Amino acid sequence: MRISFDLDDTLFVSEEKFKTEHAPKFPFHAIYKERLRLGTVKLMEYIQRQGFELWIYTTSYRSERYIRGLFR
Repeated sequence: MRISFDLDDTLFVSEEKFKTEHAPKFPFHAIYKERLRLGTVKLMEYIQRQGFELWIYTTSYRSERYIRGLFR
């Protein structure tokens, strides 16, 4: 089974409106300015442990490299 998530307004959210994951440590916080919704990391780890295929998509122009780096 494949489970997919959109980045904008689903995984990337406003810190003013939602609880978010902690910012990445120095120096990565300067590169990755968006914040993931709180619980995203644990949810994705759970999905992968269950053996599901995890896809992330976006209509923005973020590169695959940027997105992969953020989730590391």
